[in-house]
Amino acid sequence: MPYSWTDMILYFFIYSFCGWLMETVLCSFQEKHFVNRGFLNGPICPIYGCGILLILTFLLPVRNDISRLEIALPVIFFAGAMLASAVEYFTSWLMEKLFHARWWDYSQYKHNLNGRICLPISLAWGGLATAFVYLIQPQFEKLVHTLYGWNAHLPLIVAVALCAVLAADCVLSFRIAKTLGNKLEHLDKLGELIKAHVETVDLAP
Repeated sequence: MPYSWTDMILYFFIYSFCGWLMETVLCSFQEKHFVNRGFLNGPICPIYGCGILLILTFLLPVRNDISRLEIALPVIFFAGAMLASAVEYFTSWLMEKLFHARWWDYSQYKHNLNGRICLPISLAWGGLATAFVYLIQPQFEKLVHTLYGWNAHLPLIVAVALCAVLAADCVLSFRIAKTLGNKLEHLDKLGELIKAHVETVDLAP
């Protein structure tokens, strides 16, 4: 692991917030009103945090060990695309199994896999992974080091506080999503019953 547990937790929240901010801005612009993206109520998309932590764990050694950019960049690009896509696919599958609903669907894109991932988004993940490793992460390292400069225990305090808030948000969001999923499932069943009844009426003499 390239960083301490405290630092990894902080990076998880930093990137989860950045992911939420990016998606919220894009979706709000498209819908012309504020759209709170993500599963949780707070300003965080954990899928971004998880994806970037995997990228940092597996690809920072590549950056540090391979000095030749013409070799390191393609490796980081394609490995980042595969890692992020794996996280995205598994998260989509898990949330659909738990809540009977999808938070994103790429079925309208070419070269998609069950609507959970698609080639254009995966390639975008590869580009973002490369940017994270070489451009963005060094800046966030400076930010975390600044916290240590203020107080040696401050990063740990911040990490614990953020984890507590996230745990509370997860419990609340899980209950809301479970209720919504059950309602959608009931609506689907009701729609099937209505459709069957209409077909019966149409067939009646």
